[in-house]
Parts: sequence; structure tokens; C-alpha cells
Amino acid sequence: MNDKSLTNDTLLGMAKNNLTVAREMYKLYPDDNGIVNLVAYHLQQTIELALKHFFETHGIKYDRTHDISDLCSKIPDEHYDMFRDIDIYASKLTQMESKTRYLKSYSVAVREIKLGFDLANGIIDKLTKLEEAEDAQNAIEHEDS
Repeated sequence: MNDKSLTNDTLLGMAKNNLTVAREMYKLYPDDNGIVNLVAYHLQQTIELALKHFFETHGIKYDRTHDISDLCSKIPDEHYDMFRDIDIYASKLTQMESKTRYLKSYSVAVREIKLGFDLANGIIDKLTKLEEAEDAQNAIEHEDS
């Protein structure tokens, strides 16, 4: 991996760690079905943890679940556009977690891995930018008071 240490101090940090692990494993073993299934699992975890981070930082209660569709149902309308692609592929993402863990004969297709990386990278980038914007707004409000 790289010299940066992984941090688990927030769910977003944990999501980023899962994405890093998925990226590094896929880089080393792109043709190993067992490893590719683990990559799929970590991509699903990236998205699940990113959603839960958003909920926690915005005061939204959510159920203890790995089902991305269930989690997407909690997204407020004013933030839905940010998560639209995840909602569209929610059942596929959930299968990446459940089938890779419980079905020995299951193999994730390369196109699903690529989709998982696109969605995971996208949500991490969007949440990072959202947090930066909210932090800047909070700083301005704090200055004014």
C-alpha cells in the first residue's frame, strides 16, 4: 500500500479504508475470483459505511442493516440527487456483500467491480466535498457570531 496510515475515527474514514483495500487487492489480483469477490465485498462496505456516515453527520436515524436499498430509503429528498446512482444499483450492491459471503460458487463479474469502483469513488468524493462545504459554512457562521 502507501505510506499513509489508515484511520478509523469516522465511518467515512472506515469507508475510505475499505476502498483503499479494494483498490490494492484488485491491483494485485485482478484475475483471482476469490480475491475479486473480496474486492466486491469491500466496495459494498465502502458504500454502506459512507451512507451511514452521512446519516450520522446529518442526524438521520437508520436501521442496523447491510441492505443498501433499505439505507437509501432514509435519504432525505434534498440530498437524493447525490445518492441517486447508488439507489439505482442498490440491489446489485447488496448482492456484492451477501452473495460473496455466503455462496461459494458465486463470482462477481468484472463489469460489476468496475461499477462498484465508480460508485464508491463517486460517493467518497461527494461526501468529502459536502463536508468541506459544510465546514466552510460553519466557519463563516462562527465568525459572524
